Amino acid sequence: MIWPAEPLFNDFRFVYALLLKRSYNRSGGAESCRRKAAASWRFALSRIVLIALLICNFAMAIQAKEAAVRKTEVRRTHEQLQAALWVRTSVEYDVACVQAYALAAMRVEEALADPSWSAAIEQTVDYHELPPAVVLDVDETVLDNSTFQVRLVSQNIDFSAKLWDQWVAEEQAVAVPGAKDFIKFLVAKKIAVLFVTNRDVSGEAATVNNLSAVLDMPVTKEQVLCKSEQADWTSDKTARRAHLAKSHRLLLLVGDDFNDFVLLGKVSPQHRVEKGKEYQQHWGKKWIQLPNPLYGHWEKSIFKYDYSMSDEQKLNIKYETLGNGSTAN
Repeated sequence: MIWPAEPLFNDFRFVYALLLKRSYNRSGGAESCRRKAAASWRFALSRIVLIALLICNFAMAIQAKEAAVRKTEVRRTHEQLQAALWVRTSVEYDVACVQAYALAAMRVEEALADPSWSAAIEQTVDYHELPPAVVLDVDETVLDNSTFQVRLVSQNIDFSAKLWDQWVAEEQAVAVPGAKDFIKFLVAKKIAVLFVTNRDVSGEAATVNNLSAVLDMPVTKEQVLCKSEQADWTSDKTARRAHLAKSHRLLLLVGDDFNDFVLLGKVSPQHRVEKGKEYQQHWGKKWIQLPNPLYGHWEKSIFKYDYSMSDEQKLNIKYETLGNGSTAN
C-alpha cells in the first residue's frame, strides 16, 4: 500500500515558510515573534498529528476490509465435484462399466447351462424349471443420472427429494455404458429383463419412458418394480426379489449398491466391508457391481444415516472417518 505522505511535506513547508516570514517581522519585537512562531508551530504540529491519525485509521480500515474479503472467500468446490468429473469425463469409468457388463454376459451363458443356478438368496426351492430372468437396478446401473449431479455441483446445492422428482419427470437420463448392449443380448437370448428400483411409484411412468428411450426398445411397467408399488415394497428390495423369484429363475443381479443384492440395513462402513467378504463367492459371478462414486449407502453409513446433520457436521465426520492415512482399510 502507498502511504499518502504529500500532505505531511506540505505542512512542513508551511511551517518553514511561516517561521521564516515571522523571523523577519520586527514590528512586534523579538519576543512577540517567538510567541507567534511557537503558536504557529503548535498549530502545524497538531495538523500533522491529526493527518497522521487519519492516515493510520484509513490504512487500518483498508486492511480490515481486505482481511474480511479473504475470510469470506471460499474455494469454489463441491463434495461431488471430483466424482462427477470422473463419471462424466473419464475413460476409466466408461471401461469399468463396459467391463462389468461384459462379465455379466459371460455369467449369463454359464447360468443358462446350469439349471441349479440362482443369483437370489431369496430363491431356494422349486425354481429350476422357471423361465430365466436378470434383475437390474435402474439408477447408475442402467440409467446414468450424472447430469442431475452436475446440476447440484454447478449450483452448489444439495440433493433434495423435490429436485430429484423433477429430474425423474424430465426423462433425460442417458444409458450407463454397456447397459444397452447387455440388455439387447438378454432379449436375444429370450431372457426376461426386470428392473427393481427405489424410485417411487409416482415416477414409474417417467421411468418406463426413459428406459424405453435409452434402450431403444419397449419397456413395460410390469417390468419395472418401484418402491411403494405394493404395501410391503419398501426401500428394502428383498420383498420384490422374493416376488420375482416365484415366477422366474433369477440368473443374475446387477446393481451399484450393496442393497441391490442383499439387505444390509443401517450399519457402519466397517460392517459393510465385513458383510461384503461374507458374500465373496457371489461377486463377479452371480452379482455384478457397477461403480458409483457419486452417492449410495456407502456414504450414508459414514454419517450414520442421520439426515438431520448439517453439511459441516457431515463433512467433519467424513474427515474423521478418513483418518490421517496412516492405516489401510
